[in-house]
Amino acid sequence: MNNRNWETLLLEWSEKLVPSLADELSELSWTESLWIGYPRASQKQISEAEMRIGVKLPNSYKEFLLVSNGWGRGCPSYWSAEYKLWPVENINWFCERRRDWIDSWMVENPNLPIPSIPDSEYFNYDKSGKAMGHARIEYMEDLLEISDEGDDAILLLNPRVISGNGEWESWFLANWLGGAYRYRSFKDMMLNLYQEC
Repeated sequence: MNNRNWETLLLEWSEKLVPSLADELSELSWTESLWIGYPRASQKQISEAEMRIGVKLPNSYKEFLLVSNGWGRGCPSYWSAEYKLWPVENINWFCERRRDWIDSWMVENPNLPIPSIPDSEYFNYDKSGKAMGHARIEYMEDLLEISDEGDDAILLLNPRVISGNGEWESWFLANWLGGAYRYRSFKDMMLNLYQEC
């Protein structure tokens, strides 16, 4: 997905959400043009974030950031409206911000084999790029947190699973799921979240 496609998708997403957020939107200055995103990130902002976290970000996520440096609201029916995708300056490693989440998952599953889920189950994505339910807990130490927490759920990028085109697996991790909805890429995750609104 290139920048032009991100612009189209995010404009459609904004227009879809605006009616359900009418009361809130009157207080949010960036929504005057029915846009619930943020100003674009610059290449410099993205490069500085990559230097800070020590890895190159996946292309679909960088392309998204070049259109909207974060995202103002989720989907009220699925992805909580209480939280948002952070600007690239705010992303950080999950283990640094949410150590308590990782510790609680480990306490509940103290004797996991490695890998905790066989490849035949783990890499079972559907045609939309989504796999449901199981997440390899051993990957949690290495996840990159890209959203605020809302309704005990969070959006993450997984550098331990990288496709041939350099895309990282993406997770919608929720305590109430008992696992994660996983996607082949950030692009696949966003397309699925948009379609489920």
